[in-house]
This record gives sequence, C-alpha cells and structure tokens, in this order.
Amino acid sequence: MKNEIDNTEYRLGSLLIDFGIVNRQDLDCGLRISSMTGLPLGKALIFLECLHEHLLHDAIQAQSMLRDKIINIHQARQALNIVKMSQLKFDEALITLGVKTSDSNRTRLGELLVSASKINGKQLEFGLKVSDCSGFPLGQVLVMLDFISDDYLRVTLALQRELRAGELQEQTVSSKLRSIKANDETFSRLPSYDSQKILLGELLTKAGLVNESRVQDALINQLESGKAVGQHLVESKSVTSEMLSLALRLQALTQSEQINKEKAVVILKEAIKPIANSESISEDKASSLTFWNFLGVSNYLTTERENELLAQLYQTSHLYFVVLKTVSNEKARTRQDSIALLKQAMKKDAVLRCVLLELYPEERSLIDSAFILHTWVRKGKISLSRAIVNFIMLRRGLNSELLKTA
Repeated sequence: MKNEIDNTEYRLGSLLIDFGIVNRQDLDCGLRISSMTGLPLGKALIFLECLHEHLLHDAIQAQSMLRDKIINIHQARQALNIVKMSQLKFDEALITLGVKTSDSNRTRLGELLVSASKINGKQLEFGLKVSDCSGFPLGQVLVMLDFISDDYLRVTLALQRELRAGELQEQTVSSKLRSIKANDETFSRLPSYDSQKILLGELLTKAGLVNESRVQDALINQLESGKAVGQHLVESKSVTSEMLSLALRLQALTQSEQINKEKAVVILKEAIKPIANSESISEDKASSLTFWNFLGVSNYLTTERENELLAQLYQTSHLYFVVLKTVSNEKARTRQDSIALLKQAMKKDAVLRCVLLELYPEERSLIDSAFILHTWVRKGKISLSRAIVNFIMLRRGLNSELLKTA
C-alpha cells in the first residue's frame, strides 16, 4: 500500500502523483512551467497535455473532500481509479463505492461565509471569478474586494481548521461567525496611514483608468447594494476583469510590502495599452498571431527595441548569415535590403526565439516564458489578454507564490 501523504495539507501536486494521474517527470515539468509563466499548476499540466481538465476538476474535488474529512485517502484513490476507467463523475464513483457524502458537512471557505450570512451567493460567485482570473486564493480576494476584513478572514480560517479537525460542529462555527459584528472589524476596515499602502480606487485613479467620480459612485453603490468597488467597476464596464485582476495583484503586493505604491501605479499605467490592444484582437486573429506580434502587442518589442534588435543582428556576422538563409539564398545588396530581409525572418517564431536567446542570454527565462504563453494563445488554451497580464508581471519580476495554487 502507498504511504499516506500529509493528511493536513493534501497538496494538489502530491495528490496527482498519489492518484496516478501524472508522473513525477510531468509534475516537475508542470511546476517549472507554472514558475515560468505564473499560471497555476493544474492549468500548466492541462496546457502541457499531461492532464485532462475533467480529471483536474475531480482531483480538486477529492482534495476538498479529504480536507473536509468527508472521505479518506483510500476512498479517494478508489473513486479516481473508477473515474479514469469509466465515464462516471467523482461523486458518482463515490456512490458506487457505497460512500455517502450528501449529508456530510462541507467546510469550504466560501460556504462557511455564506452560511454565516457574511457574504451572499452573488458575492461568492464574483469572488470565485476574480480568484480564477487572478490566481489569488479566494480568502485573499474577498479581503481585497472588501467583502470581509483581514481579521475576519483569519478568524474564519482558524475556525475552519477546528471544524476540519473535528473539534467543532458546523453549526457552532456558523454561530460564532455570525456573532462577529461589523463594529468588531472597524479598525481593520479603516484606510491605512502607511504611505506604502494603496486602496484599489486610489490605484485605479492614479493610473488613469477611472476618474474619482466613478470611484465615488462605486463606493456609494457598495453601501447600497453590498457590491465591492471592483465588482461595480467591472459591471459598469469602467474597467475590464483583466485590469481589475492586475490591479488587485499590485494592491496585494503593496500590502505585503513587496513593492511601493508608486511602482504599483507605474506598472498599471504601463499595462493599460498592451491589455487594451490585446482585448481588441479577436480570437481568430490571436490564433494566428506571430511571436513577433505577441511581443509587440505586449510592449516588449517597442519600435526602439525592434530597431536595436535588427541593428545588432545585422552587426553579428555569424548570426546574420544563418538568419538570412531562412528567407533568401541571395546576398542582400544594401543595408536597407538586409534589414528588410532580417525583419521578414523575424516573423518566423522559431527564428525569433533563437535570435533573442542568442542576443539577450540574460533574459532567457523571460523569453522562454513569453514563447510558452504565445504558444498557448495560438492553441486557444489561454486568452491573449490573460497571457499579456502574466507576461507583464513576469517582466517586472513579480512572478511570486501569489500566483500559484498548487
């Protein structure tokens, strides 16, 4: 029998290996891709075609039920084996094993908050959407959206651990969460006096995405309907989901003191044009986008850097002749003709990647990450705007554990 894995964490990567869904080599590759691109491990494994989406969904469901102590690891393994050999869903596989789960308590964070009437179903749905879009854990997203305070999240997570450990009943947890009144959270909801912290509305305003009146409208709407500022701005089409996602990431980084608010504003400003450009490109056009165009849309290859690249390539003789042969067997007569042919060669994805790696070896990791993101855009596995957001973060050296869920 397999050794029992950590019965408190049940990390996704360990479970996928334990269930025989992926092997160690695939997992290590997925982890490298996740680290390079800032995408969650599960998504990276799907894009690498090491894992089917329905199996990832079932594995995550098993993970949740294990943490909730609804099933044990042996039952999870058996159910996943049935899923792999049949068309059954995970819940249906558990039923064939005689495992009853319908009456069992669930301890997911969102469900606990809804049962305590702290948030409603629509707020949970929006929080999950932003969480999926940004890669942040749900609890952190709910705090950033101002649905709950940081203190309230800490209390909820502590009670969740006691519930999962069997030390408390679900009713007791719900009662305790309801008993925490708004007055108890006043201080954690007050704007911070720390000059390095920045509120979402302030960040969006300073970056020029919205004006102050829009933010004021959103704040008034928050008081009347309970909708978060970010939720209202997205629904009123003042900002897109991708821009909100990036703004929330940057806000969190200022709160954790990884960057200051001035840098957060600069990054968001720099991202406005690339994201807007990416969102104006249809899915059909994105599927045929060259690597050259991807780097151009993302503002990595500006006109200035494009000219610098071509000039440097022209002066690097050993590389110049090799690249030129990919488009013509004849010698170019003038420098202008040479540059035109080199630019033509750069439209070939593999050629451009090799040239960039040769001329900018210190940016190898970034170039490889961009190439992976571009490939996934071409295959329709990720939207162009999502790829641009991840690439912007990577270029700023902000590919942190915040973006991982494994």
